[in-house]
Amino acid sequence: MRLSLCFKGMDLRRVVRVLNQCCAPHLADTWDNVGLLVQSSETIVVSRVLVTNDLTEPVLSEARKLETSLIVSYHPPMFSPLKRITNSHWKERLIAACLENRIAIYSPHTGLDAKMNGVNDWLLSPFDLISKKPITPVPHREESVTKLTLPISESFSQFYMSLSGTPVSARLSCIDGPTINLTCSTMSLPSVMKQARDVGILPIGAEEIRKVILFFILTLRDGQ
Repeated sequence: MRLSLCFKGMDLRRVVRVLNQCCAPHLADTWDNVGLLVQSSETIVVSRVLVTNDLTEPVLSEARKLETSLIVSYHPPMFSPLKRITNSHWKERLIAACLENRIAIYSPHTGLDAKMNGVNDWLLSPFDLISKKPITPVPHREESVTKLTLPISESFSQFYMSLSGTPVSARLSCIDGPTINLTCSTMSLPSVMKQARDVGILPIGAEEIRKVILFFILTLRDGQ
């Protein structure tokens, strides 16, 4: 399955900050290779994103026809370090073609699996579970979480970008008209509320919903 998204151009670094905020690369397994994997030496303005489960040569061919500037591949196309980039292996050809065509590659993988309301939670949602916990826990602490209901406005993207570095998750709701349900730790709530007010967004409601586990990794990967 593939999805192509087109929007007004945005600097790749800003796009990556948003993706890191949404996809929680710091929660990825230690063996995984997540985040921004390929970037050209020139500044890239992202106006079209191709989302795919696996980046293959046919997918890359489609991305080139669509003039895509960023590919978000759920599975990373490379795990181990490359010793050479030639035409002898399809993965090497992928990386070479992306660099030649100034196409960046980002992979969320196990970070998106592990985050609250991520892939793992989604896969478990059809089941009436009594409890659930990670097979391999990581350092954590309990913290209360607050759900903010925000109106959709033109300044929401500016507000969301200002939260870079603050762990939040956002979901669109259409139950009582289109709104955004933003979940953040109660500890970071004052900062989030200030950022919202600074761009003229007034929350419709706030509710402390439950105690959850927040995960912390002491050392982040280079570039994350």
